[in-house]
Amino acid sequence: MSKPEQLRVSRYSLPVFTEHDVDTKVAGLKVPPGTVVTVLERWENSSDGWAKIEWEGATVWFVFTSNGQTYALDYVEGEGAGVSPDDEDAAWRAELRREQAGESWVAPMISEATSLIDSRAAGGARAAAVNMVSIIGIQERPASSNRGPALSGLVGEYVEHYRIASDKLSYGLAWCALSAQWAQAEAMGLEWATPASWSAHPLGNWIGAVWMQEKTAKAKGLWTVCSSLTGDEVLTGALLIQIRSGSGSDSASGGVAADGSYQGHVDIILGWKDNDTVWCVGGNISNTAKLVERNIRQSRCRGVVPFQG
Repeated sequence: MSKPEQLRVSRYSLPVFTEHDVDTKVAGLKVPPGTVVTVLERWENSSDGWAKIEWEGATVWFVFTSNGQTYALDYVEGEGAGVSPDDEDAAWRAELRREQAGESWVAPMISEATSLIDSRAAGGARAAAVNMVSIIGIQERPASSNRGPALSGLVGEYVEHYRIASDKLSYGLAWCALSAQWAQAEAMGLEWATPASWSAHPLGNWIGAVWMQEKTAKAKGLWTVCSSLTGDEVLTGALLIQIRSGSGSDSASGGVAADGSYQGHVDIILGWKDNDTVWCVGGNISNTAKLVERNIRQSRCRGVVPFQG
């Protein structure tokens, strides 16, 4: 190479290896996110790209791209590695604003939802509710796909968080649970696009399955059954966990399995309407996020996970 080539490691700590074609890792050595490394040599085939670098006094290799997943980006002096999805200027937020502006019902619903946030709510809990309200009008494109230009900042990042698919932008997942936790993570100031940051969330990780949110909350002592609620608690920012039948997010399902799993839905609570009913915003409702009311005395409402952050 005529001039040293550099790569910037993206959002994962990358293990290093003795060679590019063997599985022997150099014990304990990882290149942390954000590091800019000088490439001594490249090796690439049809699916993987490897870079040889000097790291911690050793000459080692790491994978910088694999099966369409990029783990390190070309680095140009004076330029960053791109805007993180949790930045206010991220591309998905610009798409969200365009989608919201194109639907006449969105602005009035955002205004109404904002007015329904419990005035007693503390700052963090209120922020979680405001964050969820902010995505009212987000669109699945195409409809019923669980993906879209704006949803790439939520579903797409969740896909990358767990490395579910090589192309995060074309992979759809039911997103009510992951968007509700996103609203809480934003309120906590977590860098939610960085997987390690989720250890600071009360549930300990970004959980996309509603029944797993319930199971984890119970294990951590964060669960309150709906039948015990009196109607005057401050529940703003809490997760309202429901079995899917009748939730409005999808078709009815067969109930709870022996292992505790079920088809579920989750909303973020804004505040009480009356002693039996709460105002919420939920994602993945008719291809968007909307203001809804839920009667917590109905059997489909299983419990709440109060906001802590």
